[in-house]
Amino acid sequence: MHIERTAWEELRTSRSVRPGRAGDTPPRWQVFSSALEQAEQFFKAAAAVGPETQPVLAFYGLSQAGRAIAAAANALDGVDKKGGHLWQLKGHGIHTRDEAGLLPEVAAVTDSPGTSGSFVRLSELLGSPVWGKERVTLPELWDCLPDNCPSPLGAVPEARRMPLVLKGPSFDRPRSQVRGGRTKTTVISGHVADIPPHVVAAADGLQALKDYMTAFPHVRGYTFETRTRADLTQGPPAFFVRDDGGAVLWMEFPVPEDVDSAEGRLRQVLSIARRYRGSSYLFPTVGGSDLGIHPLMAWWAILHTLSTIARYQPAEWAGHTDVDHSRYAVPIERLLSDAVRVVPELIAETLHDVTC
Repeated sequence: MHIERTAWEELRTSRSVRPGRAGDTPPRWQVFSSALEQAEQFFKAAAAVGPETQPVLAFYGLSQAGRAIAAAANALDGVDKKGGHLWQLKGHGIHTRDEAGLLPEVAAVTDSPGTSGSFVRLSELLGSPVWGKERVTLPELWDCLPDNCPSPLGAVPEARRMPLVLKGPSFDRPRSQVRGGRTKTTVISGHVADIPPHVVAAADGLQALKDYMTAFPHVRGYTFETRTRADLTQGPPAFFVRDDGGAVLWMEFPVPEDVDSAEGRLRQVLSIARRYRGSSYLFPTVGGSDLGIHPLMAWWAILHTLSTIARYQPAEWAGHTDVDHSRYAVPIERLLSDAVRVVPELIAETLHDVTC
């Protein structure tokens, strides 16, 4: 009989295993163990309260888990320019702007690349955007999570840039193609789903798809299936339209030819499509970066922003979460309810990724 362990069971087990570099030195192991214990207690406390304080507890749970991830990460060895250990995180590294304003106008900025704040150091570890003083609004961050598709914060559906699901047997095993008779190129291929209705319904579907894909600059040189016109010229994308108006499209993504090892190809695969809740997604970028956001860092930015409003603008937060008067209240409740279940799973997956 197979019994699946919970995320917290996996994380608690890791404290005696000491994965990656967690056991390299006593200080490193002590931070790993104590930070995970604090993270677990914060999340369990968050599960027992309402939205009035839930984002504060959930964010600090994630923040402490981030310290544990850094302490265990194989890549965070050595010291930074100031002589501090790379695995030691200092400060949040992300800040909220206009938290007293309307919810769609609240924005996040980050510290500069290469600094030691938690958000920056972990984003760089995971290949996720750091955008400095560029303002990224809460609706933009909100839309980086597939869970939020039914409940936008922004007012213009066509402005949303949501993750795309990548389905297909060629995801985990990139295959080689011969192009032009000479060049051997490894590609990741599969059906890309959740292409939004406004792209599918556009008069120029080809241009609409290209415009939408600019939100995924880390995906370069992609190709897709098209319909052939009567004169045998290339037609529009061969969308398979679903009942909800969204679509599925067969696409291929090349992997750089200088990646020879299986490990290197896997890194490229993960840089294009990341695992999230049992599926593979293309995640959009934010802040003008060339990188797609890591789902853990999307959760981080959202929870930090919501927790800042709850902590420093309690009256405004009470208004945002008032189900009698705010259209944001129920989506926020749903997001926070998801956070206490989904984020621990992401923490466990990320810990595995940075230590294997």
